[in-house]
Amino acid sequence: MDEDQNLYNLYKKLYGSKFKRTITIGDTTTGFRTSEITSTDEIYDIYLKNEFHNGLYISVYEYDTPENITRWLKSDGMKFEESAIKNCVVLRFREDIKMIKEEISKLPQIQKFMFIRRSINLGHLNNAIKEAKKTHQFIKEEFGYDAFPIYNGFNECSLYIKTKELHLENPTLTMFALNRIIEDHMKLETLFYKNIEPYSQMISLPGGQNTYTKLYTKPFEIDTPYEEIIKNSSERKMNDILPKKQKNRKISDIITKIDKRVSYNISQGNTNKKGYTLEEIL
Repeated sequence: MDEDQNLYNLYKKLYGSKFKRTITIGDTTTGFRTSEITSTDEIYDIYLKNEFHNGLYISVYEYDTPENITRWLKSDGMKFEESAIKNCVVLRFREDIKMIKEEISKLPQIQKFMFIRRSINLGHLNNAIKEAKKTHQFIKEEFGYDAFPIYNGFNECSLYIKTKELHLENPTLTMFALNRIIEDHMKLETLFYKNIEPYSQMISLPGGQNTYTKLYTKPFEIDTPYEEIIKNSSERKMNDILPKKQKNRKISDIITKIDKRVSYNISQGNTNKKGYTLEEIL
């Protein structure tokens, strides 16, 4: 496979040079294989060897632990929470594709592909990108931070937000509350955070190809029209869009405030996840 310096640079900017993460290769047809990775070079090598264009997924967080993370189960949520290095937030916007799945359930493979791509081209899965753009604008205006948008080539768009390394009393509940506050304040429909463990979640790796659409996971400039985002994702070669180096104190402070509020409420016997508003936290 051809070298792609832009992609290597993107990996380095997003993940750093050295770390401990997990990466998963595969799809529902061929099965999945998960392994530990410790460097940008390893990620890039996996990308270059992925000649069959299987899906590629990476852990949102890196981990500080001597244990083999791939042996941890979903039930080991506390291990993920305690060892995750909490220096970022990823807001995920995901379209519900239940109706599409019902429509294509009995179609031959090629017709499934054509139906999904036609749905994307017609803008039927545009809401996640719209809401990601709307949230990006809010974060920039409210906190002066330019979140980094990535489209996964199908039904999800993510905003990467770098923070200082956070030390939280109740990390999982705090991330849930943060998402809930943003969802309520922005009146969002596609923010994806319920029923997932934030510190063990995997996300599409830039450069990977979606099995259903054959589109690639790629970043985009926030003012890019929807049609251009889709066109951009149809080309394997990575663009030269990189996250900006910028101050993140305001966002880090907000998350810390949410954690203190959550922790106080828990100390008072109140575990209600819904009782917070942005105005209260600010």
